[in-house]
Amino acid sequence: DMYFVADASEEGGYLVSNRVGTIALKSETCCDDIFRYSWDRGLIPKFAVDKFAYDADDSTMTSLTDYDVRLYQVDQDSSVILIDETHITTEAEYFFTLKQNKNYKIEATKEGYFPNEEWANTLGLTKSDTLHRWIPLKKLELNKIIILKDIYYDFDKATLREESNRTLGKLVDILNINPSIVVELGAHTDSKGEDAYNEKLSQRRAESVVKYLKKHGIPKDRLVAKGYGEGT
Repeated sequence: DMYFVADASEEGGYLVSNRVGTIALKSETCCDDIFRYSWDRGLIPKFAVDKFAYDADDSTMTSLTDYDVRLYQVDQDSSVILIDETHITTEAEYFFTLKQNKNYKIEATKEGYFPNEEWANTLGLTKSDTLHRWIPLKKLELNKIIILKDIYYDFDKATLREESNRTLGKLVDILNINPSIVVELGAHTDSKGEDAYNEKLSQRRAESVVKYLKKHGIPKDRLVAKGYGEGT
């Protein structure tokens, strides 16, 4: 038997073989032919993930309504692929089917809240199971300073480094989920250099973030860049 190939459903596939059952030209095993195979359904474990998003400040953990849930598959090379998504209108549970030996991210988003995510994987699982993942969402508070960590620039420059993309990508998500919000993006520098120089540098850094957001579809009239010079 050679050249086993699974089909898209992973419940069967094809192989090449000279086993008995081919069209016999010289003998019953004289020639290769293509065979289809399928797994015994009783031997294939089935996996799923379910539950709901709730307000992080709600001690009763009651399901929210009118929110979105997306399922992403995260591969070994850290690539993230959207697999499925659903919109929850009532106090109901989301439900996604999973594949064996895979790693997943489940992300919940709702207007007026910060997005949040939970993780689930079926690595090494051999028995059918439904994994439960409750996702707490924190309300957005208007007119409040929020510190964005992991925003990096080249030394003494306003050029954003690639390591900043993850955090800024989350900011893009928040602004897309909440289209009525206008934000001021404030930037600081370290204590080196003169005050006037640091103010100009921090202003350019804030403007770099604005440019990033505009490039990713956020309208300019929702963004204000402000440099504060030396600070934290």
